[in-house]
Amino acid sequence: MRPITVQPQKDFLENISMTNPYNALAEIIWNGFDANSDKVEVFIRNNSLGGIDSIEVRDAGYGIDHSKLNEYFGQLGGSWKKSAKKLSNSLLHGENGQGRFKVYALGEQVRWETIYNDGNTNLEYTIKGDINQIAQVLPSEPEITDKQIGTSVYIDNLIEKLTLPQKDTQENLARIFCFYLSKHPNKKLFLDTIEITPSLVQESVDNYDLGDLTLKSGKKVSLKISIVQWKNKSEEIIHLCDENGFVLGERKIKNKLRVNQKNISVYATSDYFKELCSSGTLETDLDSDSNEILEIIEDKIKKHFVDKDLKNKSKIIENWISEGIYPYNGEDSSDAIKNAERQVFDILAVNVANHLDKFEKQNKKSKQFTFTLLKQAIENNPESVQKIISEVLGLKKEEQDDLANLLKQTTLSSVIKSAQIITDRLNFIKGLEQLLFDKETKKTLLERDQLHKILEQESWIFREDFALAGSEDTLNELLEKHITSLKKDDIDLSNKVIQANGKSGRVDLFFSKSRQPREGEFEHLVVELKRPSKKIDQEVLGQIKGYAGAISKDERFDKSKTKWIFIAVSNELDDSVENDVNQLNRPKGLALDTPNHSVWIYTWGEIINQAKSKYTFFSDQLKYKATRDSATEYLKKVHGQFIPKLADKP
Repeated sequence: MRPITVQPQKDFLENISMTNPYNALAEIIWNGFDANSDKVEVFIRNNSLGGIDSIEVRDAGYGIDHSKLNEYFGQLGGSWKKSAKKLSNSLLHGENGQGRFKVYALGEQVRWETIYNDGNTNLEYTIKGDINQIAQVLPSEPEITDKQIGTSVYIDNLIEKLTLPQKDTQENLARIFCFYLSKHPNKKLFLDTIEITPSLVQESVDNYDLGDLTLKSGKKVSLKISIVQWKNKSEEIIHLCDENGFVLGERKIKNKLRVNQKNISVYATSDYFKELCSSGTLETDLDSDSNEILEIIEDKIKKHFVDKDLKNKSKIIENWISEGIYPYNGEDSSDAIKNAERQVFDILAVNVANHLDKFEKQNKKSKQFTFTLLKQAIENNPESVQKIISEVLGLKKEEQDDLANLLKQTTLSSVIKSAQIITDRLNFIKGLEQLLFDKETKKTLLERDQLHKILEQESWIFREDFALAGSEDTLNELLEKHITSLKKDDIDLSNKVIQANGKSGRVDLFFSKSRQPREGEFEHLVVELKRPSKKIDQEVLGQIKGYAGAISKDERFDKSKTKWIFIAVSNELDDSVENDVNQLNRPKGLALDTPNHSVWIYTWGEIINQAKSKYTFFSDQLKYKATRDSATEYLKKVHGQFIPKLADKP
């Protein structure tokens, strides 16, 4: 019979044939399973010198139909599997017609001895291929046979220096086929006489569904990963799989893993990898989307081991609690700072137990004393923690990773202080909500004597980057402070700053930006407060616009390098103001916008929601939720003299 010739260029075929030898062997095995064989056997035959003489892969599948040879071998990119998948045979591994050429990564000469049924009888024939004529194969004519259907692939003249040690081959095949064999327990794979099963080499498997991800480019991909810990030593590899768990390619794990994190394989499943495989780019240089996905996978691997370490620590701590030597009670505190100190204690205490040989041999009283000293050091002298790590425990760098990020750029006391600021603010947001919206306090809360005084100390609720510069200042006092910031002493202050109605005016709160936007430029913020029961109407809007107009028209106020922001806030707006501040093509709340000043109208609900959104991330990271009780406690502690009596509610 005439040779069958493949159309693409020879260099493209050669590129396909340069795949990893284990992947090449896997491709032949996949072909057997794709032909509906329940069993595939691999035989690696060695010569008298210990080298590999030949490889045989045998299956009991459908065989290769002689009438479809051109589909199998002559149409690269048009594999029969693509058509089969359209007919709902979705468990086929490839569909691009490339896999059969990867066999040349193992040997120069390949022979397919195949038996198929044409509908009436079994027919047998041979197909021969040679790497020196990679673009064609030579089939023989079929002959009637009484043998069972199936295909045997023989590989001879093996590639120079090719080694396939039995143990390494077992582990590599187990890693590649673990998904498939786990999903289809009726399928069997043998290497010589040894069955390749996931349990043969797997110690544990953890599965994660990362869901639908939106990449920076806007592309959406779904991604699932499984992290497999192997029993024996193995290279840390990320296997890239299609939606059926078939391995299409691989990448080395970049992140440095600790000793107890070695010997893992990661199976990343996504349709996106099938797209890359189809284009022939999966095992070449990846694009930005692919690299971003690999970064996401690496981050998940890192988090997996952090969580695993925490789980192991939890078991140790549970034993200490049972033993009666753990210096904290069993319940988490509602105080985020106490929880932070406790977490630091847990990390250090576990390392004490692991690295001080005599600790486990100590009696209960000695262990209690050790832990009490450690607890007191963390609570009363956080700076001593670094000494405990380096001098007492003598930990290696990799063993300090749990605390490295905490102490690398700052001190432990600074971290704890920062956490305290965040929890205080979360409690204030909750407490302010109670004061402004609870029926009783809403009626009794006074704007000037109570709310005003509280907000003087909590100015961050309006803008994080502004600091209080004045309270209940007249417009003239604003002018004086503004001129001082400009460092000018030649401006006449004898004349009052007057509004259009002829009045001077007094503002509630005056803030200046903590840092200048640029050298010589300034921003100021003026806040007008109204008691919760007072709606912002046109009169209030006119008042705040009057302040803005007075400053804008007074030539003593700098216009070129200074911007003023005016805010009026209360619980509600009347309908006319609501319409004014909800206009098309401008931000919600903006009532007036000029080159050097703007006027904004907000409800307290909007101010509080803005603050909540800013601090939700920190709340989640600290795993801290402000409650009515914690908020009330904070208000009483910090603003006790200004708050009305708070009703006790569940």
